[in-house]
Amino acid sequence: MLRSGICFFSLIIMNMYVLAKSEIFRREVVGQEDTNILHAEGAHMQTLTFVTGNKSKFEDMQRYFKQINPMIELVMCDLHVPEIQSLDIEKVAQAKAAYAWEKLQRPLIVDDGGVFIECYNRFPGTLAKYVVKGIGLEGIWRLAEKDPRAYFLACIVYQDEPGVSHIFSGICYGKFIKPDTAIRNPEFPYQEIFVPNGAHTTYAQLREEGKVDSFSHRRMAIEKMNEFLASRK
Repeated sequence: MLRSGICFFSLIIMNMYVLAKSEIFRREVVGQEDTNILHAEGAHMQTLTFVTGNKSKFEDMQRYFKQINPMIELVMCDLHVPEIQSLDIEKVAQAKAAYAWEKLQRPLIVDDGGVFIECYNRFPGTLAKYVVKGIGLEGIWRLAEKDPRAYFLACIVYQDEPGVSHIFSGICYGKFIKPDTAIRNPEFPYQEIFVPNGAHTTYAQLREEGKVDSFSHRRMAIEKMNEFLASRK
């Protein structure tokens, strides 16, 4: 009776030992796998510098990158970049990217854009912020009243080596309407009177309602850039 009791007790101890070793082994293996997974994910992260001093624009771009490619970490750099005087948005953006590259020497993007009234030749275009400061939204409406068709154009330039840049554009077509409110966001004044094609309210209202992404010209440009980056792998 005593021997059988000792044997039974020994069997219990042995089973407990085996279970304990198995648990230790499982934790070591799973822990190692988790570390490898995190390391693998971290290895593919890319930091991309967005050269801008416009916080609202940076927040928009950061949100779009998280939606389109969360493996790209966008960081803001408020670098003073001289801007050439030209009606050609691509030339303006390329010049800004080249200057920023010389100063920073790391993968970066710059963004330039314009607002265009279709019945005019590239106007106000790159001069949009100066024109609205001079004549206000009422003045813009008087210019566009007879033919209110307009569009927003975004031009993103990516550069990760000297002397070579890549341009990606996005366009949102729509029309201007008569302003009925004061400018709520001075960084994006034209959004107060611009209604994108397919929408029933202004770009500014779509932004407030969280519905602007499907109309965003910048998002369109980022999608093109992401396709380009994927093709280089």
